[in-house]
Amino acid sequence: MHSSIAKLTGLMQRTLQNRLRAFQHNPYKDQIAYVRVGNELHPGERVFREKRLLHVKSALEKLLDKSLDLQSVPTIALVESGGGFRSLMSTTGWHVGLVKSGLMDAVTYMVSSSGSAISTALWFSHNVSIEQFKERLIFTTQYRAFWSLGSMHDLLLWSKALVAKKLCNQKTTLIDWWSYLGMNWTMKDFGNDRHRVYLSEQAKIVEQGYLPFPIYTALCTSTKNMYEFTPYEIGSSQLGMYVPSWAYGRAFQDGVSIDYAPEQSLGFLLGTFGSVFAVKLSFAFKYLTHHKDGSNVFKRCADFCVARIGHKRVTTAQVNNFTRGMQGSVLKHNTVMHLCDTAEAFSLPYAPVSGDRTDRQSDILLFLDTSADMPLGLHQAEHYARDKGLKFPRIDYVDIEKKMITIFKDEHDAAVPLVIYMPLVCNQEIFEILQHDPMWEHNKQLFDHFDAHNFIQQKFSKSLNTRYAQEDVQQLSALAEGLIYINKHAILEAIAWKMQQRNNIKSKGEFI
Repeated sequence: MHSSIAKLTGLMQRTLQNRLRAFQHNPYKDQIAYVRVGNELHPGERVFREKRLLHVKSALEKLLDKSLDLQSVPTIALVESGGGFRSLMSTTGWHVGLVKSGLMDAVTYMVSSSGSAISTALWFSHNVSIEQFKERLIFTTQYRAFWSLGSMHDLLLWSKALVAKKLCNQKTTLIDWWSYLGMNWTMKDFGNDRHRVYLSEQAKIVEQGYLPFPIYTALCTSTKNMYEFTPYEIGSSQLGMYVPSWAYGRAFQDGVSIDYAPEQSLGFLLGTFGSVFAVKLSFAFKYLTHHKDGSNVFKRCADFCVARIGHKRVTTAQVNNFTRGMQGSVLKHNTVMHLCDTAEAFSLPYAPVSGDRTDRQSDILLFLDTSADMPLGLHQAEHYARDKGLKFPRIDYVDIEKKMITIFKDEHDAAVPLVIYMPLVCNQEIFEILQHDPMWEHNKQLFDHFDAHNFIQQKFSKSLNTRYAQEDVQQLSALAEGLIYINKHAILEAIAWKMQQRNNIKSKGEFI
């Protein structure tokens, strides 16, 4: 009897799978996946680096107006914070400024989390110019429908995506619902295929080296390790284990996939990256009490709750554990992994370019901070480096969150990366400077009768605000864009200094 029911269930599953496009159009439906052990770079990333090096060399020669040899070209990494919708909109502005100023062409890696990861991933998957993407993002805000369920057609598309996961016996949580709400307006351009856009498809975009290499991040809640998501693979340097991006979510045993499930949708990954509500309740209460004006009663209530349920989470993203059964994995006995936004541990996702993976160690780190608790993310990055024994300059934190740019370097050790810290500061002086910048001409009209103080208090500081009007989006984006223009010369001077330091040490035979 039980055997007959199992056979009937299996037949029904195969019939449904054959009718769903997620299975029909899965290019890896007959391919077994294997876990890769070791922190050396994926072959695709190594090829990318070779090609990107030539583009970076050409860009720096143009920017610095001098000839360079390949060995003198530095590895520059952007490290971009989260910060809710504020981060989503302002990160797009950072990118516009970097592209238009020519600085983006000098960057090798873009590491992002939460809102910045959503901005970067959507830009890459849309495969359009950054200015075109910015206009599309601004246009979509007119719907102001993040919390809307959408049409019946939208719900039908989503239900098919959920059915596909259920047919593969995969877990679904509130993150799937959150992903749907976000995707319903940010990925409308993909029409009926919005649930079949995948991270692995970005490999075609980066393989020629025309754009920096994107690294997205999430936090494993049980180990506190940062997981990195690239177009080629997903894994953790702390584990030293990686799975092909197209196989993430499959069931594995002893390093080998035991099913042929389709790739997790990009929308689900974006929901994971941006699941700030999935942090521990103690972290959420801390955030609320820090940003809540006055009320001692509220604080006492929050302290009471933290003592009793602070260790709990509302939800997490749950995916099959690809290291199940593998020796050396602290998760080897776990069937699933629990992941969420990196906010509670890493406001600035520095780890992937920290030197944990030596082939990715960066010479210059440009931290772009849009978080609510600046400069906490830089504190966390420095602490991570010190704890791991990695090279990092000494940081003076006095008022750096109030300065447009601060540069930290080690005059005596060329192996220490140069750190450039740029927070999303906002004051009237900035706009007075920008009024005379020809590259910012197209943004001037946005700031007629602009009150910087009101902007910060009412809109700028609210990470959980999901109801930005189009003017808010345009102003946030323009502000970040303008900060790049103002500080371009300082950034180039810092790059030139680091290159000179490296060349001086190299000529003495002390550093390669």
